[in-house]
Amino acid sequence: MSNNTKTLPRLGFLYNPDIPDFERLGKALKAQYGDATTEEADVLVPIGGDGSVIFALPLAKGRTIYGLVPKESSSVAYTMNDYDPAEDLLASIEDADKAPVYPLNVVISYADGQRRTLDVFNSINIVRDSGQAAFMDLTGSFNGMARTMRLVGDGVAFCTPLGSTALGYSYDGPILNYKQPAIIFTGMGIGTPRGLNPIVAMNDDHFSVKCIVSKGKRPLRIDIDGNTHRPPADNHFTRVDIRLGQTPAAMLAVKGGVFHPFKRVLDMP
Repeated sequence: MSNNTKTLPRLGFLYNPDIPDFERLGKALKAQYGDATTEEADVLVPIGGDGSVIFALPLAKGRTIYGLVPKESSSVAYTMNDYDPAEDLLASIEDADKAPVYPLNVVISYADGQRRTLDVFNSINIVRDSGQAAFMDLTGSFNGMARTMRLVGDGVAFCTPLGSTALGYSYDGPILNYKQPAIIFTGMGIGTPRGLNPIVAMNDDHFSVKCIVSKGKRPLRIDIDGNTHRPPADNHFTRVDIRLGQTPAAMLAVKGGVFHPFKRVLDMP
């Protein structure tokens, strides 16, 4: 006789224990469904707002992420699933719509020749770190053609579709569906050229930012997924290259009907 018993996925719950609503739900779910470690889990279940999904993405390594938001939470939560105590969480995860999430592949070059390579899951911002406006040469490569323009202003932002619902939106960028692999470029307080519009790049399109920094003048910082990076005092950023990653970081599982761009307008107090 064949054994048709289905192996249930192990769930790993991630939440901030300093937030009572998240901790309460997390402990209840661990008691009901088990408490697999982040390394052992088949499915990562971050509890919180959309930032919890961003936290889980570097840990996923291709696995499924199913975010949960408590009903009492004030988060807009584009990619989080409302939790109902009466539901079968394992069944909800199995039935959810699953789509690959692609990071941005970023290479940061320094004046001393060093390079740093990393993946970006929400946004990377290259911004001025003083009272002086930032000078940058932005090169966009589309359909095999590269063109460059000088930007003067506060800085530039490159977002994933996940980042488009927050930071990108705050700089007048479009909200993209999380299922669409893309890079969303937006300017931040750009004075030159005037009227710079957001740009959506896909597939083999890519960007390069040449950082115009003279010694002691126009220093820049780079903010990546909420973390600030500054070069050592005797060094500076010279170039940042941004491409769309080709390998999914995770499979994002979302219930039907959860994601809708109007949530930014309709669900905010």
